[in-house]
Amino acid sequence: MQINLLKDQAELVIKDTKGKKDAKFIIAGPASDTAKQVKKDAVEAALKARRDGDEDELTADSLINQEKFIAKMILGWENLELDGVEFEYSYDNAVRLLRGAPDLFVKIKNFVDESENFI
Repeated sequence: MQINLLKDQAELVIKDTKGKKDAKFIIAGPASDTAKQVKKDAVEAALKARRDGDEDELTADSLINQEKFIAKMILGWENLELDGVEFEYSYDNAVRLLRGAPDLFVKIKNFVDESENFI
């Protein structure tokens, strides 16, 4: 019998230092169905890369670190703006955001990796 005490999601708050509202991200937990699907997708991508003779030796773990997989762990957000306009949540916008903001990518990845955030 396995008992899962982790929540399926948690909120990551990024403090705004310019007097605006803090950004809030809803992040899927490591034991969530979303995380399980992300891991499965990463394994499939790594196997496909090997089958296709991709020169990079991709592994599931290295793929999970890429923006497109971490972006799938973002379930939504609040208080994000781009050029003064509300930046709507979507998977494509999450990928765009993470690719344009490497520090944010690292914060979200570290948040996902720390299971204590989901207790």
